[in-house]
Amino acid sequence: MKKSLVETTSAFMLVDPMTRDEVAYNRPSVVGWSTFIEARVGAGQVRVLAGGIPKGVTDADFVAVLKASDGKLDLAIPAFLAEFAPPDVPGSKVPAATLKPPVSRVKFKG
Repeated sequence: MKKSLVETTSAFMLVDPMTRDEVAYNRPSVVGWSTFIEARVGAGQVRVLAGGIPKGVTDADFVAVLKASDGKLDLAIPAFLAEFAPPDVPGSKVPAATLKPPVSRVKFKG
């Protein structure tokens, strides 16, 4: 399953009912890309910061980087992406044979 670094667009938490991945209300989270997350993106409740995060990366990895950055998101996000992001992100250390960012296939009328 592809993973993404996402955040909610307001102060609320989401839990994917199928994967049990949590999108925290107060920080970005690493979650598996699912129809639930895709629908929340389409509804404007979730913003994708980075896609194509390798399978083995967990939310705990992001939390560790956030703690090492003294809770400063402006430092933690680039540091996390430098370590775990797909190769098309500048500064990434991930090999070129990783997954591409997820593409939304949901079409909303609006």
